Amino acid sequence: MRRGIIVEKNKKFVTLLTPDGQFLKAKNDRQTYEIGEEIMLPTETRMGRRASFFDFLRLRPFKMGIFTMTAIMLFIFIILPFSLMTRPMRI
Repeated sequence: MRRGIIVEKNKKFVTLLTPDGQFLKAKNDRQTYEIGEEIMLPTETRMGRRASFFDFLRLRPFKMGIFTMTAIMLFIFIILPFSLMTRPMRI
């Protein structure tokens, strides 16, 4: 277990400063934390995790809807006209 001092908090997460100077983000499992309080961290705390390609799957439904609509519009306005231009016209 690691320990850290709370330097920022919101409803979902607390940001901690560890003795070795790292800033860690941990889940705010109880709402009574105070800034400046020293707490012990569980070992599964995220530490500087890089974003992966598949992180977009974890988006909230609204953001995923916007992403999907953008992809559909790109298909309609960019790819579809080119595919229609290559067909021979019949008279």
